[in-house]
Amino acid sequence: MGRFQPKARPWPLIALITSVVFLSSCALPGLSIRDYDQEPDQYATSDDPRYLDEDEVDYEPVVHPITPALVLNQQRAEVIEVDEPDTGPGIREHDEYRVGPGDLLGVIVWGHPDLTNPTGATENLESAGRLVQADGTIFFPFVGTIDVAGRTIKEIRRMLTDGLDSVIREPQVDLRVLSYRSKYAFVVGSVGRPCRIAITDRPLTIVDALNQCNSITSPITTRSVTVVRGARTQLVDLRDVYLGDDPYGIRLHNGDRIYLNDTQDRIFMVGEFVNQKTLPVPTSGLTLAESIAASGGLNLETADSSGVYVIRGMISPQDVLDGDVTATDISPEIFHLDASSIDALILADQFQLQPRDVVFAAAADLVNFNRALAQLLPTVSLLFQTRFLVDSR
Repeated sequence: MGRFQPKARPWPLIALITSVVFLSSCALPGLSIRDYDQEPDQYATSDDPRYLDEDEVDYEPVVHPITPALVLNQQRAEVIEVDEPDTGPGIREHDEYRVGPGDLLGVIVWGHPDLTNPTGATENLESAGRLVQADGTIFFPFVGTIDVAGRTIKEIRRMLTDGLDSVIREPQVDLRVLSYRSKYAFVVGSVGRPCRIAITDRPLTIVDALNQCNSITSPITTRSVTVVRGARTQLVDLRDVYLGDDPYGIRLHNGDRIYLNDTQDRIFMVGEFVNQKTLPVPTSGLTLAESIAASGGLNLETADSSGVYVIRGMISPQDVLDGDVTATDISPEIFHLDASSIDALILADQFQLQPRDVVFAAAADLVNFNRALAQLLPTVSLLFQTRFLVDSR
């Protein structure tokens, strides 16, 4: 009777079956769209009326090919959109300057230098000024203590004239603010340190405040700023302001804050670019071609040049809080550019990006296959090495 020979194991078949099981349980490299219909929405179960039911949300992305017609319509929309922005109640008005505690007033009584400059100081005009006290009053000879806080220059001049009329025949009184110390606007956010800008009798604009903020040492990269006045806020597009014709007409008041947040005005470059990065959106805007160039261009070894996408996301948190959310706000937009043709770069140079856009460059099909194969080969190699060790024993 011959020696028992073990039956050969079908190792190639075992390796093939194991590979199929492995691939069926793991995702291949690349991106896919999640099927939201198969997943419960844990955030849609609230009784709060601000929440939308699942049936009210249509999340299907809308894909628009970037064509000459789309670019022309985009430019046309920017030209036609000239409606006056809604700045909210009371954020546009500018009142005449009203004196407050800390201001230094200069009073001139013509023909009476002893009243104009009782100390006789000549080297510093401020030494002859009248400081508005914390309680809002000043003292003036022959007039006494008067309350000037919250009053205009004309009103205070009239009060002084009436007070001197009993001791001076037809007094000629002039009044000016030597130093403005009672009212300030603030520039905060993405600056070296918060700036305090004095508000004077001259209307203070957003551009004036930004120019006077000495802690802004680098060029402003944000495209928009937020003006906060009490409980009201206004998002201001700096491009409109810098064009010269300020459509917002905002004049800053005491306590107003200009908030710069350049992290909000970013473009995200992901996918098969030479450099994946975030790009700031300058005040002048950013085109698709400029963003691609800033990322080093497409990776010619791995990118599918026919698959460049601009993904424009959903809604802002403020819209959710305000309840101004509809199904059309939820659906994102995807713009597709076929950059395999040279003339497509002309369209890319005309297509304007918006803050928070995601520019995605897809990988070539063969690259995805090679990446999947690179993940599979170590497992197959391990199986054959195991077979070799078993057979050796």
